[in-house]
Amino acid sequence: GPISYTSGSSLRLNAQVQGLGPMFKIKLSLQNTGGKPIFNLPMMLATSKIYHISPSQLNIPLLIPGLMYQYEANVQCMDENGSADSVRVFVCANGSCVPVLSAVVKMPMSELMEA
Repeated sequence: GPISYTSGSSLRLNAQVQGLGPMFKIKLSLQNTGGKPIFNLPMMLATSKIYHISPSQLNIPLLIPGLMYQYEANVQCMDENGSADSVRVFVCANGSCVPVLSAVVKMPMSELMEA
């Protein structure tokens, strides 16, 4: 997955999509591969209007070096035709709006919604 190196710390993010749709689950694994703990990281998930994401914002209080942290977000496809798009994941430094790590998660086509 994407890796970021910033001011003495480095992060690794892996994402996995589960489900056939219209309900999906994105499982995120975040690891601090640096030597220092990292505190208070905001993580945001953003997408087009065809998906509803819950939660779309997570606060990561602490990342200890070497440990893998697991997070989940529920994604619902709102498009009745089952279109596919991407979900963007941004991890920012505390007190900054500039991402230290970003990733694009390609979503699969969704099964059609029943009328």
